[in-house]
Amino acid sequence: MSILKTFLQKNKGLALLTFVMICLQIAGTLGVPKLVAKLIDTGIASGEASVIKKIGVEMLLVAFLGTIAAVASSYFSALASARFGFQTREKYFRKFQQLSMKDISRFSSGSLLTRMTNDVDNVQQMIVLFCQMILPAPVICVFTILMMFRYSLLLTWVTLISVVFYVWIVYRLMKRGAPLSLSIQPKMDRITITLREFFTGINMIRAFDNQSYEEKRTNKSFADYANQMIKVNRIFAWVTPIAFLLMGIIYASILWFGGNLVAEGALQIGVVTAVVEYSMLTLAYLMIAAMVLVIIPKSFASLRRIEEILQAEIEIEEETI
Repeated sequence: MSILKTFLQKNKGLALLTFVMICLQIAGTLGVPKLVAKLIDTGIASGEASVIKKIGVEMLLVAFLGTIAAVASSYFSALASARFGFQTREKYFRKFQQLSMKDISRFSSGSLLTRMTNDVDNVQQMIVLFCQMILPAPVICVFTILMMFRYSLLLTWVTLISVVFYVWIVYRLMKRGAPLSLSIQPKMDRITITLREFFTGINMIRAFDNQSYEEKRTNKSFADYANQMIKVNRIFAWVTPIAFLLMGIIYASILWFGGNLVAEGALQIGVVTAVVEYSMLTLAYLMIAAMVLVIIPKSFASLRRIEEILQAEIEIEEETI
């Protein structure tokens, strides 16, 4: 975590700009359903074309600004990810030059190579996905619940109970899948080491007719990695179908209770439409965040592996070997 902390301290402006763009994107996303409700209840109900056009222009403006903010947030988060990769690999390379042969053998050359390539890539991917898919989810969830409370307490409870249940399911899946995710990178190390040994010693392998043994050893490292990934994916495969099931239940429940409230004159049709859209937005963002959370344990494991090298004590104190 010290690497991320140092990176954020050195790139405060970029981090702040990314956060502001994400907030504007969220504001645009939440503003459209509210304007839809206003369009139905005020514009269409009154039948005044001028009111409908005015609200329509407002919707287009909000959607356009939200789109611009989304593009900007994607650009800045990608820039932050690329800058993190560049700065981290530069530090890693300088640290690698200071390592003695004993230090290199302690970590193994295959592991050092994996940490500089695959592990840094994992953390870069985590930065982008966190900014674009994980960070907006809780913010949208909180604000949609608050905005629904303004419309109808009953309809809000339908969504709130479903959201809490879904978060609990995701937590249980994360608890089961996280330990398996942490063991993926060492298996990737084993693949890198095995392939490196194979290509380095290919002449000796052919000379002693040892191809069958090396093939079995290589296939075993591939199979171990594949089996671990299959176990992780089987656990997190439940995330999407459960989310769609809850979406269907919420949609039907809101239309049922909302229809009764509209018939009683307690609610307007536009409000029911807005509540449905807010509910779908909430679960959609939570579903996307849950799908991305699969990589978080693996990314943090990669982060710890990178820090292990950067914080390693060296035997030779000179700048280079």
